Amino acid sequence: MYDNRQFNNLRLIHSVPWSIFISILLTIW
Repeated sequence: MYDNRQFNNLRLIHSVPWSIFISILLTIW
């Protein structure tokens, strides 16, 4: 589980849509 701080940092870093992020994870799988 992420802390609020880490979660906010992830949101700032990953400004790309989650759909793209998920698609990348699927391609890794």
